Amino acid sequence: MFILRKITGSGVEMNFYLGENYSLITKEKNKEEFEHARESMNFADCIYAFLTDSNAKMHQLSDKQKSFIMTKEGKTFANVSFH
Repeated sequence: MFILRKITGSGVEMNFYLGENYSLITKEKNKEEFEHARESMNFADCIYAFLTDSNAKMHQLSDKQKSFIMTKEGKTFANVSFH
């Protein structure tokens, strides 16, 4: 089980259940897929990646916040923040 944790610049923490799997599409590594999704979903310029969870819900990742993938035990699985 995976959880997306977002922390805004003002310190607000948000957690989103991702399920047993997720897909990560980044502007740097998956340019064509990212641009296609960006055009169809009308993403803001600050979006550098998006996650699709087990239920096909899309989560936008902004360069104005920190984003982490957490395990069900609460450990950090991946830091997916903008670098």
